[in-house]
Amino acid sequence: MPINPEWLSFDPTEYTIERVLRPRGIPFLVVINRWDPRDGEDDLKKVENWIDERGYPRPPKPIRKYKIHTNAAEKGLMFTQYASSGTALRTREDFYKLAIAVDGLKVRG
Repeated sequence: MPINPEWLSFDPTEYTIERVLRPRGIPFLVVINRWDPRDGEDDLKKVENWIDERGYPRPPKPIRKYKIHTNAAEKGLMFTQYASSGTALRTREDFYKLAIAVDGLKVRG
């Protein structure tokens, strides 16, 4: 379940979890998406606290916002196809960490 680190994302995320996912027994992670490290960590901490207060599972790290994602989507590229760069390396790291968290969710149940 993706959530942006913005207050306006909180209610729709909670609604979807409580009215759609949980009643159907669908396992989920709340993935903080589009966090821009240049904005500092205040919004990130707010959304992490909001998720944790509700007991929702989340991966340990957010998916960072990079222009490379927008450009890649337009070209039909996956993050594994990005041209080599420091940013491409960091994007792969974000998604690999997410994959490990999702795999751990499956193992637990």
